[in-house]
Amino acid sequence: MLKGTAFEKQRKMKLIVSGNKGMALALSLFLIIVIFGMVVTVGNLRQGVRSQIFHTNNNQLSILIAYSAFSRVCANIHTFSWANRTFLSEPWSETMVPFQDGHYDLLVENSPGHDYQADVYIRTHLAGISRMYFWRISVNEDLLDDSNSIMVDLYTAPEPDDYPRPEGPRPISMKFSRCSSRETPTRKTLT
Repeated sequence: MLKGTAFEKQRKMKLIVSGNKGMALALSLFLIIVIFGMVVTVGNLRQGVRSQIFHTNNNQLSILIAYSAFSRVCANIHTFSWANRTFLSEPWSETMVPFQDGHYDLLVENSPGHDYQADVYIRTHLAGISRMYFWRISVNEDLLDDSNSIMVDLYTAPEPDDYPRPEGPRPISMKFSRCSSRETPTRKTLT
């Protein structure tokens, strides 16, 4: 009888161990699939973050290029009196000006129907992406105080396709001229 019980115990142990081998194999496959899924997910997340960083960097550098060109325009206006400005009789236009691994196009002209105002159009090209920026500035010529002689009345970032050609129409300027003609003397801000 003792042999029978020992034999029975041994047989039961083999059944338990062989059942655990099947369970261990299934658990191992499940863990491999979970780890593979995590690796793929983390890889996709890293790619998304990399793409976001590229677009953010590109956008910030584009704004830097445009603001540098705008600073050149302001410096030019400070250098000469308003009566002798560079764009007095015709628009000041520059194209494909290289700057910071990209280039920009610049167009500055008098605001139609507004004395002492100018419209500044800047379109940047950087890493295959174009962006456009528009400023409407007012000039306050004062002999005693030139610290606030240039004031930005309007800044916006329209579509790059809206960039005007020197001989073409100015739909952006016309749109904002209509808006500014409806303003009260307290100068409301456009949003």
